[in-house]
Amino acid sequence: MNTSKCDPAEIFPLLECLSVFEGLDAGELKEIAKLCSKVSFAKGEKIFNDLSPGNDLFIILNGEVVIQIESITPNYEISITKIGAGQILGELALIDEEPRSASAVCSLPSEALVVNGFELRALFEKEHHIGYVVMRNIATIICARIRKTNRRLLNALRCRLF
Repeated sequence: MNTSKCDPAEIFPLLECLSVFEGLDAGELKEIAKLCSKVSFAKGEKIFNDLSPGNDLFIILNGEVVIQIESITPNYEISITKIGAGQILGELALIDEEPRSASAVCSLPSEALVVNGFELRALFEKEHHIGYVVMRNIATIICARIRKTNRRLLNALRCRLF
């Protein structure tokens, strides 16, 4: 993992295109850009482990990340979804500050923005509109992911029953 602090002017155009920040104005996006670092990961490198402490929000700029959960069989993980450019991960820990619910492993060399969760929550406390918009957008993303997972689970159960 290679981390570097970002120039907010360089990050601003990237943030404008992301659904998690949709509805924020230029000044609000510049405040978020100040909280970002850029990190690079090699293929096969873990971004975080299941049950590890979580705080930061990751935004994939390029590459691909596989989200995995531990199976019933020890030391065997099941891939549940892939996250690509423009998508976020780590949103659950950002919201509730609980340990990670899954592992994230790069299936390709990947680059991401890391938004410091402590600083982001402090910004939300100070600037309620930013907090409302970002949390609403995260809720929309989570809802879409739950619906997709429900459909996949239903299809898997149908295959077992018939």
